Amino acid sequence: MGETFVATHATAAGGTDPAIDADVLVVGAGVTGIYQLYLAREAGFSVLMLEAGAGVGGTWYWNRYPGSRYDSESYTYGYFFSRELFNDWTWPEVFTGQAESERYFNHVVDRFDLRRHIRFDARVVAEDWDEGTGSWTVRTADGSEVRARFVVNATGVLSAPVYPQVPGREDFRGIAHHTGLWPEEPVEFAGKRVAVVGTGSSGVQVIPAIADEVASLTVYQRTPNWCVPLNNRVIPAEEQARIKADFERIREIVTDNDTGFLHVPHDRATFDDTREQRWAFYETIWRAPGFAKLTTNYTDLFTDRDANAEWCAFLEEKYRGIVQDPATVEKLIPRDHLYAGKRPPFVTGYLETFNRPDVDLVDLRETPLPRPMTFGRGTTSRSVPSCSISASPVPWQNSRKPPATWTSGCSSTTPAATTAPASPPTEPRRPSTSSLPKHSGPSGAAAAWTCSRSAAPTHRRCAGSSTWQAGHTAISPIPPTSPGKRSTTSPTGPPGSTAAPIPTSVRPSALSAAATRYSR
Repeated sequence: MGETFVATHATAAGGTDPAIDADVLVVGAGVTGIYQLYLAREAGFSVLMLEAGAGVGGTWYWNRYPGSRYDSESYTYGYFFSRELFNDWTWPEVFTGQAESERYFNHVVDRFDLRRHIRFDARVVAEDWDEGTGSWTVRTADGSEVRARFVVNATGVLSAPVYPQVPGREDFRGIAHHTGLWPEEPVEFAGKRVAVVGTGSSGVQVIPAIADEVASLTVYQRTPNWCVPLNNRVIPAEEQARIKADFERIREIVTDNDTGFLHVPHDRATFDDTREQRWAFYETIWRAPGFAKLTTNYTDLFTDRDANAEWCAFLEEKYRGIVQDPATVEKLIPRDHLYAGKRPPFVTGYLETFNRPDVDLVDLRETPLPRPMTFGRGTTSRSVPSCSISASPVPWQNSRKPPATWTSGCSSTTPAATTAPASPPTEPRRPSTSSLPKHSGPSGAAAAWTCSRSAAPTHRRCAGSSTWQAGHTAISPIPPTSPGKRSTTSPTGPPGSTAAPIPTSVRPSALSAAATRYSR
């Protein structure tokens, strides 16, 4: 790529070893990898980084699909190792979009002169330890080898796209895109019939982001999740000044607490309040930004099944107040888990999208995709779409290139719980829209993939950052979110629900039945 790579051989102890390419080799130029590279160099080690892509940012390099953005506050997602860096950068929104995030990581790399230590388009395929020399030999896909004393694999959990092996997927005659390998060139959706397969974290972002553009949109959903508003907004200048002045306090809070967020935990358990107090509090939480719905909710949300079930009942009310069609809203309400039983997405306009006459929702548990894969036939009244976006929950062993069928213009398909991952390809290059073939399918069919997340139930804080990254079990895209329509229904229970209204007593004995309703 025309880059100059620098890796001196002086070790931290002052010795040299010409057989070693670098003391510390970092794999992956994402949030954590960049910081590890910086720390190792500042400690006096010779350093080198290998990155599969052509740029830095990790997740925020690969996932450039429409609607991709943070669901952690921007100014707490960035690095805290330099006050000057913190003051230099101005985040325009509370939850910034992908393009701004990628720009930030490029700024960091250039500001601290790290780019010369990075080798791009270098996907690691093997790492071998040599006990005799006390070193690692790391091989890349092009056959190159690098020797290092220490290897830091900062590969993360959010950048491995998945392509499910579903019979007939290759028969789709359009062009497919995966959200985790979205091309840098704009994708043209205008006037096309689009299918999105998967309604996980990426799916729920991209669906409302493209709804205004397309001729029609068919959403194929396997498992609904509890989606709540992201509540994004622009950060005004006076607030920007306060944030920068509060650097020390913010850094202390986000690095010392259990969540990594700048949120003040609530001080009460659910049934310490009356029912009226609880419903008023839930309204406040509904309007809270992003993860505050978890971190500032009642203290027993994750330890008391009945407490969580009541929050779910409130959310069901909201769903029914936003989505107009009763049959559609039933498909969108989770019945197999309570809130945060799966990584909850934070959305902007997602539920409202299903009120559009040109948007259909297909429940894949009721109506499986047909074989061969002809989106629209046998699953919905829509005609065969000219564009498809989909995802799969099966990790694809660190591959960043779609299977060979991609070059045939294949579309994505719904994930099957028992589907085995496809064999990983050998070349980790992002596809170009210009290089994808245009077939004779309907309306010059085009398709798009949503990216899958590996299932990791715990949060991991990125080194040098306040960010906690949650492993996704979801299988599709997510957009920025805004508050949905406010429910005008009575707070006695979800309208149209067959469940009994929530009693007004402080500790209702019937509430355990409500918990079963959302996790049967």
